[in-house]
Amino acid sequence: MLLVLGLLLVGFATYTVRQSFAQESGTIQLPKLKAKVTIQRDKWGIPHIYAANSHDLFMAQGYIHTQDRFWQMDFGNQRILQQILLPH
Repeated sequence: MLLVLGLLLVGFATYTVRQSFAQESGTIQLPKLKAKVTIQRDKWGIPHIYAANSHDLFMAQGYIHTQDRFWQMDFGNQRILQQILLPH
């Protein structure tokens, strides 16, 4: 019983952490873009943004930056929740 509970907990934690990872392939629709924007990541995961105008470039840059840093915000929230639920 304890083993099953542990496996469920590990599975849930893995799923939760993976949800905060950046989407690195596929298509995302952003409503305020004026033209097509292409984002390609190199072998190190660094995004290269190609846009027809500066407005779209900065919108895509902000979106990618937020997407890449979301794991840090999620991790911070989980640490705070852990400190509340499991005080020292």
